[in-house]
Amino acid sequence: MSLRGTLTTVVEVIVLLVVAGTLALGANALRPDSVRLGRNYFEKPVFPINPGYTHNPGRIPAGEGTSDPAAGLVGQAGEAGPEGDGGSEGTGSHSSAVEQLGLQSMTFDEALEMYHDDMYRTRHCIFVDARPDTLYREGHISGAFQLDPYHLEFYLPDLVDIALNAHRIVVYCTGGDCEDSLFAARDLMEAGVAADRIFVYEGGFDEWKKKGGPMATGGQ
Repeated sequence: MSLRGTLTTVVEVIVLLVVAGTLALGANALRPDSVRLGRNYFEKPVFPINPGYTHNPGRIPAGEGTSDPAAGLVGQAGEAGPEGDGGSEGTGSHSSAVEQLGLQSMTFDEALEMYHDDMYRTRHCIFVDARPDTLYREGHISGAFQLDPYHLEFYLPDLVDIALNAHRIVVYCTGGDCEDSLFAARDLMEAGVAADRIFVYEGGFDEWKKKGGPMATGGQ
C-alpha cells in the first residue's frame, strides 16, 4: 500500500472513532441512568457535624486521630452499633450518620404503618427511593418516588414541590451498608425540605421485600 493510501486509511479510522465517540456520548446523555462524566462515583458522604451530637459508646469520637471531621460518624461498612441499639443488623455507623444529619430512623414496622396511613394516600407522607433506575424498575415500594442522588437533574425538580408539601418523607435505598438514602436526604434538605420531616428507613428495600411489604415494578 502506498504512503498516500496508508494516510487515507488512518484518517478514515480517526473520523470513524470521533463519530462513534460522539454518538456514544449523545446516547449516554439521553439515558435516565446515564454516567455523568463529571461526577465522582466513589465519593463518600461527609455530613455536617451537629455540635450537640454525642458519639455512641465504643465508637471513635469525631475527628479523633484523624484530620477527617466525619471520621467515627459514618464508620466502616457493616460496623455494628453498641449492644441495645435498635434498627437493622450492621447499621450502627449508618444510624450515627442519620443522627448527624438531624434526621430520624424508621423501622420496618413503622414504615409499614406509615404506608397504610391515610397520609400516604393523600401524599402528606411520601416514600422516596434513592436507588438507580434499573433497581427501581425491578421492584420498589408501591407509590415511591424516584430520587437517584447521582442523577438529581432527572428527579429532583419534579419531587421538590411534593416533598415540601409532605409532612413525612421516608427515604430508603437498598439497606444495610448502602448510603444513597443519606445522599438523597441531604439533597432534599439542601432543596429546602425541613430535616425533622425526613425519616431514613435503614432496612431499605431488601428488608421491605424480605418481610413482604407492598411492592410494584416498572415506573411509578
